[in-house]
Amino acid sequence: MPNPNSVSVTVDTSDPSNPVVACNPDTLNVSRSAGQGNVPITFTCDTAGWQFPDSTPSAGDMYGISINGNSSGEFSGATRSGNGQQVVIQDADDNNTSYSYTVQVVNPATGQTAGVDPTIKNQP
Repeated sequence: MPNPNSVSVTVDTSDPSNPVVACNPDTLNVSRSAGQGNVPITFTCDTAGWQFPDSTPSAGDMYGISINGNSSGEFSGATRSGNGQQVVIQDADDNNTSYSYTVQVVNPATGQTAGVDPTIKNQP
């Protein structure tokens, strides 16, 4: 069964000088079961040659995932795996708030970066 809290990240490179990043779904609705702890959100970069940047995670940037309003630590515990193709972030999901965020990916062969601004909607 697929993880309902997952986001597929793709890069359209039909115009190599202007890659376009998309997230599916654009708005991720997150809810957890009673008694469940943090909810893992999995981001997978599904375009060959592109990956999440290898940066030191902080509250402001978790391997290219930057969540606006995360100063309270709602999102934490980021891990990067699969040669940079996957990032998992823990969502406390303890409030009924929508968070806009930015996804940045990089093509390590060229150094080119691209990004998009989707939304996470918490529904505890």
